[in-house]
Amino acid sequence: MLKRGFQVVACLVLWTSVANADYIVKQRLETDGQPQDVTIKIKEPKCRVDTGEQLSAIIDSTTGETTMLIHPDKVYMKVSPEQIKAQAEAMKNLLGSQTKDSGELELKPTGKKQTLNGYETEEYKTALNNIEVTLMIARTFPNYQKLVRTLYNVQSSPAMMAFRSMSVPPEKYPGMPIRSEVEVAGKKVVTTLESTVETTLPDSDFTVPTDYKELGSAAPAEVPVPQNGQAQ
Repeated sequence: MLKRGFQVVACLVLWTSVANADYIVKQRLETDGQPQDVTIKIKEPKCRVDTGEQLSAIIDSTTGETTMLIHPDKVYMKVSPEQIKAQAEAMKNLLGSQTKDSGELELKPTGKKQTLNGYETEEYKTALNNIEVTLMIARTFPNYQKLVRTLYNVQSSPAMMAFRSMSVPPEKYPGMPIRSEVEVAGKKVVTTLESTVETTLPDSDFTVPTDYKELGSAAPAEVPVPQNGQAQ
């Protein structure tokens, strides 16, 4: 269960960026055809990732700390910035050496078009760490720059900065990425944006429930390694 949670948190890497507003972003994540609903709540400087009803991760970009909530058992576990950095390094080792800085990336249009969730999208391709990334981008998505920038800002803490080299900078997007597709370690990962809502979220969404008990902190070696990333 925790391994799945770290995989989903890692999906923020290739996908993300959002600013000065609260958001609820719903995604559909498919790994080798196995679907999972993911909800991302953002109230800067915090972000919460819910994977179904089983697991949530609360990320504090100020401190770099991540708190994993395991709902069936009503327990939580804190993951230190050092452990997050170890996850980033493990992901880099998994993906291989980088060919260029993420700031030098180019999104190249292929000319293919498709309607996804009511938006006309255009296909773009790029490469991150020698891995091909396919993006379906909606140029007409309203205020996409603000949303993309906010998600990217979640990675602003020293602990999360290690992921920046594995993500597409927000200024590179010509529109909102509605779908991304990558293949990592033989697994095809497809993430589709289902909906976005700009709203006001309560602080309680980003705190540990009072009836949850803390588990002992896991040693870095025990922290599951993220096995997929995603760029949107």
